[in-house]
Amino acid sequence: MASAELTTLVVAVVGLAGTTAAPWLTQRAHRGAAREQAERDARVRAEDRWDRAFERKRALYVELNRVARIYRSSARDVALTYLRGEGVNQDKLDALDQARNDFRLLQSEAQMVLPSEALPVADETGRCLALGYEQARRLAPESGPPQAPDSAIAYLSGPLSAAVHLLRHTLRADLGVAEPVTDLRGHLDQLAAERARYSDAIPPAQLNGGRGEST
Repeated sequence: MASAELTTLVVAVVGLAGTTAAPWLTQRAHRGAAREQAERDARVRAEDRWDRAFERKRALYVELNRVARIYRSSARDVALTYLRGEGVNQDKLDALDQARNDFRLLQSEAQMVLPSEALPVADETGRCLALGYEQARRLAPESGPPQAPDSAIAYLSGPLSAAVHLLRHTLRADLGVAEPVTDLRGHLDQLAAERARYSDAIPPAQLNGGRGEST
């Protein structure tokens, strides 16, 4: 009899404990599920922010590469026209000025997002393009005789093309679609040396039209 009563008591206690604990267990399970959902939502939001930022950066890089190529091509087009002995119409000079302005605008925007490895490349490319602009513009100075186009063609087809190519490679590497540039510092030093050599060939009075432009 005592055993039966004890069994009944144990069953009653267990039943009561189960009844009492059930809401707490359910609430705890709900809190756990809510926490997991909140964590998943946070991860989704973080990934979405990263994706949007990456796409904005990618679009900026694409545009920066595009205008750099147009800037270089516009300057080279002017120089090649002079090399053929033809006069350059105002439309080509206006296109060169527009390409210069477009690049400057995008370069200033890119400086806010470029990583430390790519920023010096964009800056050096900007300086190289600015010299290319001077090389093209000095072929038709506002005063004095025009200069021979040979030096401009050599610079625009050589060091400047290398600078634009290095910029494109560096941007692609930052996007993860190309291998990092090997010996980047060496490439930049070489570009700076070539730029200085060609810059020394331009009379100081003709550099930037005497305005001291900087990029």
